[in-house]
Amino acid sequence: MDKALSILKSHPCVQTISMREQDVCVRFTGDAQDEALLLQQLIDSDVLVNGYTREKGSLESVFMQLTDHEEERVVVSYDAESGM
Repeated sequence: MDKALSILKSHPCVQTISMREQDVCVRFTGDAQDEALLLQQLIDSDVLVNGYTREKGSLESVFMQLTDHEEERVVVSYDAESGM
């Protein structure tokens, strides 16, 4: 998990990383090629990727995440423009 989080934190297209039990949820702004490259980077680093799904973001899902209604905690959140 530490290796996966390190890779995700360093990727420029990753906006937020949330954890829900053993699932890692990532808000990602890249295109399909960026996504494929990130998955390949994780696999090449011996991170076991059991699968992934794309979820369409909505105002409700953002609200639920920010107010912690889904027992989801944000591990990393930063502004891509500021790099923080």
